[in-house]
Amino acid sequence: MKKFHHLSSDDIALRDGKVFLPNGFLDGKTRKNLGIPRVSDVYSIPDIEMKFSNGGHLYITPDGQFVGITSQLGMIHEFKFPIDQWKNSVGIKKASEISKAAIKRGLDFHSLTENYLKNKILPQTEKLGLELFNQAKPELDKIDNIHCVEKALWSSEFKIAGRVDAIGSYGKLENCIIDFKSSRKPKEKSWILSYFLQASAYSYMYQERTGIKIETLVIIISNEEGGVQTFIESRKNYERKLFECLKEYQKLSKLNQNKIILKSKNKIPGDTR
Repeated sequence: MKKFHHLSSDDIALRDGKVFLPNGFLDGKTRKNLGIPRVSDVYSIPDIEMKFSNGGHLYITPDGQFVGITSQLGMIHEFKFPIDQWKNSVGIKKASEISKAAIKRGLDFHSLTENYLKNKILPQTEKLGLELFNQAKPELDKIDNIHCVEKALWSSEFKIAGRVDAIGSYGKLENCIIDFKSSRKPKEKSWILSYFLQASAYSYMYQERTGIKIETLVIIISNEEGGVQTFIESRKNYERKLFECLKEYQKLSKLNQNKIILKSKNKIPGDTR
């Protein structure tokens, strides 16, 4: 096993969560080789509980219970309708099989990525997840000065919550919301609007929790055809659309709640149907 060189406190200076040496700044790959953590969670955001509710993620925060941003976006007609169409075209059973495989693939890819960024021993996963991770390594090595990895966040202002993959620098870009995705095939940028909306939401959550405004969104997608795509965007290009989606979800949520109340009122006493 390779032994890492551990530097003394005299060799390392920490400023705003960044590591500096006498000869300059360390990139992610160099940190990995030296055994110096890339993650410096200097903002103590408390962990929050997540549970499954009504087919989605519900986060229990100090400010209340908020449905996860991915679950909220999944209820919006613009994103829900194409998925429903796809399920009908391939059949419910086939769609379920593909979805389960995608979830497994994504969990493995995320687990490997999380541990890699934290300089931890990589877990055992299925072959596909490992292949997706290995081909994404060059992009992962561009990530440094990480504020947090797989961190649950929330916003009481917008009534949203979620778990961000990573926040840190990417190459020469400082302070980025970084999201990792796995896919069967390469993606067109026009297909991944929900990814940018999700990343924008994390940016607002983090800003509320820390006061730090993060404008840059980085989406890294590793696909089964052997390619890795990195899309970089600005939060300002998605602000209006995000707010529209959040408003639409609130309307849908109230409508569904009213239906539940109405159904409860119309239920015959003693009827267990």
